[in-house]
Formats: sequence, structure tokens, C-alpha cells
Amino acid sequence: MRRFLVFLFCIFFLVGSFIVVFNAASASGLAPNSWNTKSSMSQARYGLGVVVVDDKIYAIGGYTDDGVVGTMECDDPVCDTWTTLASMPTPRACFAIAACQGKIYCMGGETLDVSVSHILGVTEAYDTVTDSWSVKESLPIGVLHPHAGVVNGKIFVIVTRDISTFDYSQDLYMYDPLTDVWTKKAAVPKFSVSGVFITLTVVADEILVTGEYSIDDAVNARYGYKLAIYDPKTDTWRTGAPGGKGAHFGAAGATSGVYAPLNVYIMGLTSDGTTDSSLTNRVYDPTSDVWSYAAGMPTPRKGFGIAVVDDLIHVIGGYTANDFFIINYDTTTITASTLHEQYIPIGYGGEDSNIYEIEPYSSYILAAIVIIIIGASITALYLYSKREEEMKRKT
Repeated sequence: MRRFLVFLFCIFFLVGSFIVVFNAASASGLAPNSWNTKSSMSQARYGLGVVVVDDKIYAIGGYTDDGVVGTMECDDPVCDTWTTLASMPTPRACFAIAACQGKIYCMGGETLDVSVSHILGVTEAYDTVTDSWSVKESLPIGVLHPHAGVVNGKIFVIVTRDISTFDYSQDLYMYDPLTDVWTKKAAVPKFSVSGVFITLTVVADEILVTGEYSIDDAVNARYGYKLAIYDPKTDTWRTGAPGGKGAHFGAAGATSGVYAPLNVYIMGLTSDGTTDSSLTNRVYDPTSDVWSYAAGMPTPRKGFGIAVVDDLIHVIGGYTANDFFIINYDTTTITASTLHEQYIPIGYGGEDSNIYEIEPYSSYILAAIVIIIIGASITALYLYSKREEEMKRKT
């Protein structure tokens, strides 16, 4: 009997193994450096905030075709479904967003009173457990197009110094959620560009900020793509290798090195002043300090948000336009988008990641194998029972 129980255990182990293989095989159907389309948001928005908490994607606020909203929707990437949650108390767009200790912080941005713009410093926090909002200490200044990242439980926000005087220098503020206090830190060195040309990501407890540093308004050309790296432990900046042309009203996301090699992806549209806007998906390797390019977004758009879940990059919302650089306000048409596209990074599931890629066998073949194993187990059990009965009769 003992040997038979061992035999059954082996059978169930094999069945379980095939189930695991089946699940992993389904996931491995994702081709590296490619795009696919996911379920769209309910409300079309651009200039929205997008962030991840517990592998769920939250899309908050933004401009619609009729004004600004505080709408919040949550996407479960596993089920690929969106759910509407409690709206942000202060409807706004182009604000900084960060997730820290189970809460989502929205800071600064722009709201509209009829057609009058108001630049805000307001900070509001959303509790993902209670589906409720609370008011926190405001940013020291009102700011449009700020960018935020979290390192060791502190939120760091890059802000344009004073757009009213065309001072586009970038300052850095740190927010402590435990004390509700803002502290000014070392400013971004030699950065003088509007926040719409800046992206921010966090890699290995350092903050990577990219932005253009040379603009020729005469030909609408934007040259150079500076990379500044901030170390919160020392409150100091250093310079990384510069990239190519900047991305206007784009966003960035970083892979972790678990499912895909560690890289920063900067997506958006760019122009050299002599041609129409073109898609860009610029890749920065923080280990080698080298830039490269990847497959651009299938749908040209700006003002979208980026979320990274299990090293898959989700590009959400934004707007489409007949002239992305809005050269003529009378002829340019902007249309808010609900679009949700997913990018599978370079090397996803490959040798440079910390998982292995399983051969994507047909689900029918796997199901047939499982059925055969279960059938063989039942047959073995029946034959073993018959043998036991015969041995009892003989004795």
C-alpha cells in the first residue's frame, strides 16, 4: 500500500507540474519589444496621473474634451478590467503622482474655473484600503507639470521654478508622509526647460531625471536630452550620458530586472523642427550608461501616463491631434483618449531576466496530457484494488 501511495503522489506531482507549465506557457506568449492593446478606460483623459499600488493600476484626474476632472479608475491587469473609485476632491490635470505605503499622493497641477487656469500646490492623498481621500500639506509653490518618485518612504518632486517669469530651472522638494512636511533639496543642475519635456523614474534608490537643455524656438527644434541622476542619501546630482531628441509631453517607466532586463523606457513624440512629430521609445541602461531605441507606440499620442506591473509597461490615456505641436490653435484639434496599450520590454522572459521562458505548448496538448495522466492513475488504482482482492482470496 505504501508503494502505491508513493505512486499516486508522483502522479499528482506530475499533474501539478503540467498545470504550472500551462500557466507559465500562457504568459510566455508575450513577444519582447512588441505592443498589444488592453481594455480601455471608461473616461477619455490626458494629463492624467497614473500609478501602481499592489499590482493594480490607478488612473486619476486629467483633462477631458470639456475641462478637468477628478475621476479615478482602477485596472486589474490580471482580469484586464477597470473599476471606478472615489474621485479626487480637487479636479485637476498635469500634476505629480506617487504611491507610498499604500497611499497615492497627488500634488500640484492645474484646475480650470470656466476657462481660467489656476496653478495649484494642493496635495491630496488617497487610501487604497478605505477608498477615501484626505488633504495634506501643500507643495511650497503652485506648479504645472511636476514629476514625482519615491525613495525609502520619501516622495521627491521636481518642479519648474517660476513659469510666470519664464524661469524654467528645476527645483527639488522632498515630502515626508509621516510628518506631512516638505523640505527643499538640491536643485537639478543646469536644467532649464518646461516640465512637459521632463521625465522622472526611480532606479536602485536613485532618481533619474531627463529633459532637453537646448531649444531653438526659431525652428521649433529641441536638441539634446540631458540625464541627471540624484542620490537622496547625499543630496547630490551627477550627470549620465545624454540621449537624443527630447520627448514632448511624454512619460517614462523602468523595468526591475526580474522579468525583463533593468532599463528605463522613455516614450512620447519628438521633433527636430524640420519634420513632423515622430514616435520615440528611448531606452536607457543604467548599468552601462548607454542609450538605444525600441519599438514606438502603435498610436501617436501625448499626455498619457505610464505604469509598470511585473515589468510590463502600460501606456494609458493621452490625446491624439492633427498637429501635435499645436502650431495653430485655430486649426488644431485635440481629442482625449481612453486607450490602454501594453509594451513588452526588450529581453522579456529571456536569459537576461531572472525568470526562464517556457515553451508555449498548445493548451489542447497540455489538457490532453493531463487527462491521460489522470486516466492512467484511475486505471492503476483499479488494477491495484483488483490485485489486493485476489491476494486476500488466496490467503
